Amino acid sequence: MTELLTVKNLQVSTKKKASIVKGVSFNVERGEVFAIVGESGSGKSITTQSIAGMQAGNLNLNAEQIQFNDHDLQKAKNKDWLNIRGHQLGMIFQDPMTSLNPTLTIGKQLMEIFIIKKKYSKKAAREEAIRLLKSVEITLPEARLKQYPHELSGGMRQRIVIAMALALSPDLVIADEPTTALDVTTQKQILSLLQKLKEEKGSAILLITHDLGVVAEIADRLAVMYSGRIVEQGSVEDIFNHPRHPYTAGLLASLIKDDADRSQPLYSIKGRPSMAHEVPRGCPFVDRCPHAMNICVSHYPATTQKQDHQVDCWLEEVRA
Repeated sequence: MTELLTVKNLQVSTKKKASIVKGVSFNVERGEVFAIVGESGSGKSITTQSIAGMQAGNLNLNAEQIQFNDHDLQKAKNKDWLNIRGHQLGMIFQDPMTSLNPTLTIGKQLMEIFIIKKKYSKKAAREEAIRLLKSVEITLPEARLKQYPHELSGGMRQRIVIAMALALSPDLVIADEPTTALDVTTQKQILSLLQKLKEEKGSAILLITHDLGVVAEIADRLAVMYSGRIVEQGSVEDIFNHPRHPYTAGLLASLIKDDADRSQPLYSIKGRPSMAHEVPRGCPFVDRCPHAMNICVSHYPATTQKQDHQVDCWLEEVRA
């Protein structure tokens, strides 16, 4: 596979110089699902918003490289984004109600995509909207076109947002917590749908989530984010079977397993999560880490890479 998106040393800070994203680097290959996992406040959503040119106005962005297809996204102007978003880059947000206009019918919103972006006639746009709704397994698509967002269930609204994101067959879809607000059954349906559409359309997916169960279900590769940094990344299989960062190991240990002893308390990582805006001298996980050493307090570790698996942890020197 070839690289579709390349991010090198992404830094995001506030106007008051508080650092939120601290040197994040990763790439997304064509046709794959790349997941970024982290607790709330770790900086994962700000990372993807910055890539898509949607960061808040009070934030400063700097990077060695943000390359998407043939576009240097740091140099993209408003007119460039009009072509990139939708045509090449689709977005799926956590709450579909924030993505849909409550004053317009579903049909109006879907048809606008084709009328504005592809200059379709109203008749052709309506036919395409019906086809889209069928592709995301929505029943009675003709009737749904006449409905407003508030008349639909949360799962159905999210299916419509997915349909809108994939309408123009983008190369990359950024899905920010796409299943968080849904019940377990609907979550599984949405994940299955994303997997099916990825295979049919060939779109890559950049998935943002706090749920490792979702990652296991759909992702190919994984980056674990903590306090504004990627502390570990590699293939899902490698990281799940051989986690090398104590934070990743803690996240995996906290998953409920089918054969777990129900009489024992669930595992949880001790201490308070370090927020992305906090700037410790050393490793931000040091106060919660069961393997912390003196050097962890004073110095942030360098990145160690073994094949395609990389980690930021001083334990790597002990293991070597």
